[in-house]
Amino acid sequence: MEFSDPVIVRHVKRMIERAAISLATLAILVGVSEASAQSTSGSYRVPHPLSHPLEFPNACNVPTASSGHSFYVDPSVGSVNNNGSTNAPWSTLSAVISAELFTNNTIKAGDTVYLRSGNHGSITLSGQNSDFITIAADAGATPVITSVNITGSKWIVKGLTIQSLGSTLVDVQSSASNNIIVGNHILSQQDVSSWTQADWQENSSTAVSIRGVCTTILDNNIENIRWGIRESGDHGLIQGNTINNIADDGMQVSASDITIRGNRLTNFLDIDDGNHEDIIQAFNLSDGVVLHDITIDSNIGISQTDPNLPFPNRATQGITEFDGQWNNYNVINNVIVTNHWHGISIYGAMNANLINNTVFGDNPSRVPWIGVFDSKTGAHPVNNIVRNNLAGRYSHPSRGYIQDHNVAVPNPKIAVVKFDTANHAFDLHLKASSPAIGAGTTIGAPGSDITGVTRVPPIDAGAYAYKSGPSP
Repeated sequence: MEFSDPVIVRHVKRMIERAAISLATLAILVGVSEASAQSTSGSYRVPHPLSHPLEFPNACNVPTASSGHSFYVDPSVGSVNNNGSTNAPWSTLSAVISAELFTNNTIKAGDTVYLRSGNHGSITLSGQNSDFITIAADAGATPVITSVNITGSKWIVKGLTIQSLGSTLVDVQSSASNNIIVGNHILSQQDVSSWTQADWQENSSTAVSIRGVCTTILDNNIENIRWGIRESGDHGLIQGNTINNIADDGMQVSASDITIRGNRLTNFLDIDDGNHEDIIQAFNLSDGVVLHDITIDSNIGISQTDPNLPFPNRATQGITEFDGQWNNYNVINNVIVTNHWHGISIYGAMNANLINNTVFGDNPSRVPWIGVFDSKTGAHPVNNIVRNNLAGRYSHPSRGYIQDHNVAVPNPKIAVVKFDTANHAFDLHLKASSPAIGAGTTIGAPGSDITGVTRVPPIDAGAYAYKSGPSP
């Protein structure tokens, strides 16, 4: 495939140059063998539903094969006076930290601390490690942490339940760097069926707040929270997470060199707090600072999939960038189903690419758009590309953009397999008669669709490449 647009060429070149990871690293992160980590194509893939390659920013460190020692922590039978072996475990992780076992050279860089079932308290990880230290659930265990505060570097937090009310559950401070949060269950509380709107305001927690650089948030199950993931540290990767039952924004971005890929965000609530909910929102409030290199790729955002959602939000905005200056802003292969006009909206950006997205609305009176606009200060967009999309409608300014091969379908049922607004059931794969089939161009098209299926000419519009037969 040949790319002629200079903006697309820059974007593709950047993606090629991003750091690849070894199979040993992948095995550490997701808990699989090196053999099963490798796909038949030879690329390195994480076993989350969308199966997209795991690409760390070049500026960041990644773990290598672990050669350190293993220690064990068991709240039911352990003691901080034990040696931390499998038969003589320590008591709780918070007790291990209080006993300074991470700082007195007992637990060293490269080691792994396995947690067994029980409550391990609230923890702060402060060491500036020379290599990664892993805090992980032991096999078959369900350890619970009240909250995780990270001020140090090279920590992996893996497979834990992180749960408490009215707090920030994972807080990555500005002093932190090169930390990985992978495969955890992060929530305010499991059963929220009796919560009122006032209860949501008082009790729901922020899942993840990031101010440190080089933070990876990978394959976490996040639910029943107020704010999902708030990213304000540069060089971040947010991939493969599911976020469900969200009272405010699903994700927020106010940093540079951020990749948001393969996440699923569903069921946005109206808790009567005055906030306008966004599925993924970017904002830059720093005067004179241009934030740059944002990739929002292959995510699914649906305002409501639960027909019994207690307080459904009736004005959930999709993927938005309203404030400040942005350069190289890429929104590719995403699916948005929402009930607000802002399906995908980018304001005053430079070198933005909105390509092969699918955007539809579940409220017939509000047909969402894919739109490029002047900034709030009146600055025109520069060199924006809107291409190969499938949406209800489009909105463009008088200058600063190129748009072609987009398909406008006000009634989604014409184009996709299933769009049942009464039951909030959606399948956005293309149906056999869809006008999106073959309507795109190879120029600037991503090499694969939202599911990882290779795109071949003729290119289809939207996030899904058409395949005959049942949907995968």
